[in-house]
Amino acid sequence: MFKAVSLITGFAFGVILAGAAQAGTISPPVLLEITNVPLNDTLNLRAGPSGSSADIGDLYNGDLVEVLGIQGNWGMIGRGEGDAWISLTYTKEVARPALSSGLPVGLGCSGTEPFWSLNLLKIGAISISGASQPILQSGVSRNSSIAYFFSTSDSVGVLRAQQCSDGMSDRTYGWQIDVVSGQELFSGCCSIR
Repeated sequence: MFKAVSLITGFAFGVILAGAAQAGTISPPVLLEITNVPLNDTLNLRAGPSGSSADIGDLYNGDLVEVLGIQGNWGMIGRGEGDAWISLTYTKEVARPALSSGLPVGLGCSGTEPFWSLNLLKIGAISISGASQPILQSGVSRNSSIAYFFSTSDSVGVLRAQQCSDGMSDRTYGWQIDVVSGQELFSGCCSIR
């Protein structure tokens, strides 16, 4: 059932797919690169896990996506204001950027009421509303391999690999974040930038 995907994406992702076929969701989300799409063509985003589902957008060779769920040879991704499905035949697993502590980076996070945003930058810093602050400490939870922490001079955050809803759209995110900055707690969702 996953032979084509395993050949393209390697053993690790094939094992994840085999387990996800029953559960349907993946945590943490798997980072994939779109690849092997014929020149001058695109990979269609579908409204459902089928080639006959409505075409709702396009991806190109080199685009990165996070797969949040699996059904057969189809992967669900969050895109725009909703979720979309892609054929896993045209993907390969890539290493997720992370600090030496294990904290995933390259994620854009946001929340609502009030609206706020934070970026976990690959350079080992966070950016809140455009102001960059170096991450002073970070690591993985002692009792959960899918929970991470970070701190700056005036913020502390916890990032969890779990599906999240922004409460305003139909999109599913693969990461949940809580950040204490000053005297305020901000909660929201994250995805690759």
